[in-house]
Amino acid sequence: MLVFVGMNFENEILKSKNVRRAMALLMDRKSFNEKYFFNLYDLAVGPFMRTSPYFVPDLKPTPFDPSAARLLLQGDQWERNPQTGILEKTINGKKVPLELKL
Repeated sequence: MLVFVGMNFENEILKSKNVRRAMALLMDRKSFNEKYFFNLYDLAVGPFMRTSPYFVPDLKPTPFDPSAARLLLQGDQWERNPQTGILEKTINGKKVPLELKL
């Protein structure tokens, strides 16, 4: 099975490498694989399947690490709104919530 999550770099929120990395760190792919696919699949580590001659065997899957994601987002000036609990940042003079549409 091949699962791909693409991120639109034109999106104001996703232009930041730190936000994209944080989103990857917040995806608990291992648990998802265990719960929904009975641990039948290897976690992808890049765009190429393990059987491809272009596969890089030294790459490791991105871990599920909410603490590291939080640090990346804090370093990118995302702050928690005390009323809503949603992270926000001022982008182009406008407060923007950290929300993504799937």
